[in-house]
Amino acid sequence: RWHYEKFGQDSMMSLSSKKRYVTPITNIVYMGMGEPLDNLEAVVGSLDIVKNHSGLHFSHNKVTVSTVGLVPEMRELLQRTNGSVALAVSLHGATNEVRGSIVPVNGRYPIEELVGALEELFPIEEKAAQHVLIEYTMMNGINDRVQDAEALLRVLEKVKCKINLIVFNPHEGTRYEASTGERVDAFRDVL
Repeated sequence: RWHYEKFGQDSMMSLSSKKRYVTPITNIVYMGMGEPLDNLEAVVGSLDIVKNHSGLHFSHNKVTVSTVGLVPEMRELLQRTNGSVALAVSLHGATNEVRGSIVPVNGRYPIEELVGALEELFPIEEKAAQHVLIEYTMMNGINDRVQDAEALLRVLEKVKCKINLIVFNPHEGTRYEASTGERVDAFRDVL
């Protein structure tokens, strides 16, 4: 268990009176305010430390790198790590029209190219192959219709994947709204 200790004159107090237990870190995900694969060298270097026995010693299936779908960099990451890292792809739409309105990089790597790479890297017919995590943020009236769920199934039919449905978190200055519970449930039921 992890604990914090207060150091100083009272450091001789019994350890049990100073321990504060927190949940141990079990998984690491590279994602956030920037695109991890835009800094591939640093990501690969840090993955070596995170997974190394002399480093943090995390299992390869407990470390995920998230990307908006930089196709050449995805391929290079998996090649350089021998596939020993989980990959998550922010898809958010099953057509170029929908995804392009949400994810600008879709102009560089359209759905056909991105999904084609996923089909090669994570073929559904290979039982032993790992899967890719598809991140799909649900936005009211944008990508949350039953037709969108059906299109998502069609586009990913040859990809070994899990789909993570994320309800949009509205914030000031955005034009998007969160999907309703009913729309999320209907979408999930199709999947």
